[in-house]
Amino acid sequence: MSVLARRAAGLGVVLAMLSWTGAAMAAPTITEFPVPTHNRQPVGIAAGPDGNVWFVQSVAPGGIGRSSLSGTITEFSSGVSNGALGITPGPDGNLWFTEPGADKIGRITTSGLIKDFSVANGSEPTDITAGADGNLWFTEPGDKASIGRITTSGSSSEFSTGLTSNSQPRDIVAGPDGNLWFTESANPGRIGRITTSGTITEFTSGLTQNVGPRAITAGNDGNMYFTEPFNFGKIGEISPSGTITERATPTSFSQPADITTGPDGNLWFSEMTNPGRIATMTVAPKVTGGAASAVSEQSATLGASVGPNSQATTYRFAYGTTTAYGSQTSSSSAGSGASSAPVSSSVNGLSPATLYHFRALATNATGTTYGADQTFTTTTPPTATTQPAVAVGLTGATLTGSINPKGQATTYHFDWGETAAYGSKSPSVDASVGSDSSKHLLEAALSGLTPDNTYHFRIVATNCGGCAEGTSYGADETFTSAAPPRATTEAAEGVGLASATLSGVVNPRGAMTSYHFDWGETTAYGSQSPMPDATVGSDSAGHEVSQILAALNPGTTYHFRIVATNCEGCVAGTVYGGDQTFTTISAPSAATGEAGSVGLTGAVLTGTANPHGTAATYHFQWGETASYGNQAPQADAPIGSDSASHEATESLAGLTPGTTYHYRLVATNCGGCIAGTAYGADQSFSTVAPPLATTQPPSAVGIATATLAATVNPRGNPTTYHFDWGETAAYGLRAPTFEEGVGADGVAHELTEGLIGLLADTTYHYRVVASDCAGCLAGTTYGADVTVTTASPPVVLGGVKELPIAAPGDVLLPRPASAPAHAALPTLGRTATVRALSGSVLVQVAGAAAPQPLAEGGEIPMGSLVDARNGSLVVTTAVDRSGHTQSATLWGGTFVIGQIASQHGMTTFTMPRPRLGACPARHRGRGRLATVAAAGHRAARGLWAEDHGGRYSTRGQNSVATVRGTSWGTVERCNGTLTIVRRGAVSVRSTHSHRTVLVRAGHSYLAKA
Repeated sequence: MSVLARRAAGLGVVLAMLSWTGAAMAAPTITEFPVPTHNRQPVGIAAGPDGNVWFVQSVAPGGIGRSSLSGTITEFSSGVSNGALGITPGPDGNLWFTEPGADKIGRITTSGLIKDFSVANGSEPTDITAGADGNLWFTEPGDKASIGRITTSGSSSEFSTGLTSNSQPRDIVAGPDGNLWFTESANPGRIGRITTSGTITEFTSGLTQNVGPRAITAGNDGNMYFTEPFNFGKIGEISPSGTITERATPTSFSQPADITTGPDGNLWFSEMTNPGRIATMTVAPKVTGGAASAVSEQSATLGASVGPNSQATTYRFAYGTTTAYGSQTSSSSAGSGASSAPVSSSVNGLSPATLYHFRALATNATGTTYGADQTFTTTTPPTATTQPAVAVGLTGATLTGSINPKGQATTYHFDWGETAAYGSKSPSVDASVGSDSSKHLLEAALSGLTPDNTYHFRIVATNCGGCAEGTSYGADETFTSAAPPRATTEAAEGVGLASATLSGVVNPRGAMTSYHFDWGETTAYGSQSPMPDATVGSDSAGHEVSQILAALNPGTTYHFRIVATNCEGCVAGTVYGGDQTFTTISAPSAATGEAGSVGLTGAVLTGTANPHGTAATYHFQWGETASYGNQAPQADAPIGSDSASHEATESLAGLTPGTTYHYRLVATNCGGCIAGTAYGADQSFSTVAPPLATTQPPSAVGIATATLAATVNPRGNPTTYHFDWGETAAYGLRAPTFEEGVGADGVAHELTEGLIGLLADTTYHYRVVASDCAGCLAGTTYGADVTVTTASPPVVLGGVKELPIAAPGDVLLPRPASAPAHAALPTLGRTATVRALSGSVLVQVAGAAAPQPLAEGGEIPMGSLVDARNGSLVVTTAVDRSGHTQSATLWGGTFVIGQIASQHGMTTFTMPRPRLGACPARHRGRGRLATVAAAGHRAARGLWAEDHGGRYSTRGQNSVATVRGTSWGTVERCNGTLTIVRRGAVSVRSTHSHRTVLVRAGHSYLAKA
């Protein structure tokens, strides 16, 4: 066959044919156009994508031809290898053709550029078409007869299973079923079908034998057309019912080769005789589709698609209740174009709910084409029933009704108004009620009606937007809106300080009615009671109503009125009683005055109160905060019932000294109710504060003496003091005997008191006592309890070979008359200066490999080891960072010197752990004192020192001795560390028992191991 365009144009007609369309043929017109070059045999033909008709010329050297619709022919031969034959438009926008003599498939652009693709040798590709799968399909009548497929990129395949051998497949076209259809020209001749997957089926029934069917196509009129080159040059036509008609070409024995539907909708075919020709044959119109729209009870719009096939064409619709139709519309022009276009006609006067058949008919000079039968059903109007109105009120009501859509999409509304002419609708835009066949109960709420008025209404349903035949009206119904109530305001009763009872009368007048009272300090009111409204029923009787108001302001005029409504406050159904007034009773007034006679524990409260014409009482509220918590007097005192101001006073006692108190005057004429109670402003006062007394540590403690210390702050009041003291916390003694004055300022005074005649080694308790009220409880303050222990008497200890005890003022070793000056000063916490006095003294600083002799003197860092076992030296350390220093003389032992900068110059001499190899094993730890005599003296090793008023301590294995201006020795023994005092006193603390002992001159203390 030929071109995809010619076949594509025919597919729609084939579809229409398969669904039963028909064409009544008249006299088709055949026109021939000679090819300019003789002896070239035009064969394959197709409608091109450019609106022209293209054909191939099979006689060598072969060529491609193009014909306009008016018959102007142009020939192309460059690039064609050996006789082109079939041609078709491809899915890529180019034309594809066969070259059977060269076993090739060719491609030509619309501008004339040609490219070849080789296929199987001897296959002789003949005709070609585009398939629904996007590939090109072609016939191969050569050696073994097959159907070929080639992609747009040039890849080809062959199919022959199911195909009769040597059947010579010639023409091929894409069918309306998505398959490819082809002719077989070998006698007796066949028509074949191949699927896009390659399955082949052959058909022969009804085909005249030996006519050599060559090309086949679908006409736009719904018939199929094919060429019979061996039947004296004829074109065959087969109708959808199977009737075959043959029409001769104007030129006898013209040998029609290929045929296609052209861009103009008519048939185009090639004639191979010499000279060759291109011919066209008109066809009847094309009719496809068909559907009814805008279907209602009595009308519809019938539609279809008509293709005039480039001839003046008219159309009409036949319609009726059967396929015999019986009625038709008037004819209308479909134009004379080549393409199909939609057409329609309206029909009226139909019967509701009726099935109708219709089809389109189109006629041109060639013949009449009948469209397929279509149907539609006219609609049934809905039913509408008006029902009584409900919820009828003063200004509102609910309209009700029912609708059955009768299977059509239906909308509804209610008509309503003061007459049967209505004038209003609700909803304003019709609402949908569905498209089923059920009864729907519907309603519409109205508002803004006039009270006591009659209204008409009905329900309206439509399935056609309001057309007469599809619209139904319910019967007219009426209702009467309710009347407003009556309301009368009456005088108030029971007027008090903060309450009153409002009164009025309400008549509902037959409608459910509620009421409330508007009230406030002006006629704008602003408040209502009750809230929400109270109901009064729906009868026609007058009802006495009242409302109690509370929390009113005393001495205030109020306005009020009664309000009744039967429409929840709408204007039309709401009535207002007349305005009335009442004035509440006035509350007393109270003003708080200043407090007087303020002391340590008492004060007098003052204020003024005015009863304002009503019997009133008063009291004061007071306490340490503005929450008060106390009142005085406990029972309110009366202040009369006149309108004068009265003085009020109240004395307070038992207050806390130095405390701030709040107070206010309270007056009431209702026993304390909120409305009748007045409160004066908050005032405050502060009671007198007692002095501050702080007991301090003692000083100058001796065997029988001690000095007590304290501080006292009078805190602005004349104050005296004394010390309580004694051997227990019960004291029993005081000093001085008589109170001493300390002034009346706000400064802390340092106070001391010396005691003599105390018992040695005895602990005493003491505290300072201060008073600004000659000893009264509230104004007297007691300092904390502090203890002091007197020194112990001398004790002689044996078991240690000690140096002779020097008399007070003596020194143990001679000292140089004067010490040489040193250029460097020690640094607090970091360095000390040392100077040798006698013998040999060694010093080893931290990190040094061995100790070095101390020649005369110098500076050493803290942490240095000093060996003074064979000599003596003076050690000088800093007391502060201002250049002040202290000195001590040490001999007889080894020590490490240390100082912490934050301890105000305290310098510690730590004795290294001794090697007490001579001690029995059981005495090297915490041995018993009974074994000391046996081994104590052999193992003793000590350090002796004398300080010159500085701060020092020696640290042994079992004790720490702290001194100041003392001569002492520290001896390590098997059974402990022994501290020996030559001059002054030494505080010794045991590192095991944590006991601290003061050792005085001439005594010693053993801290046991």
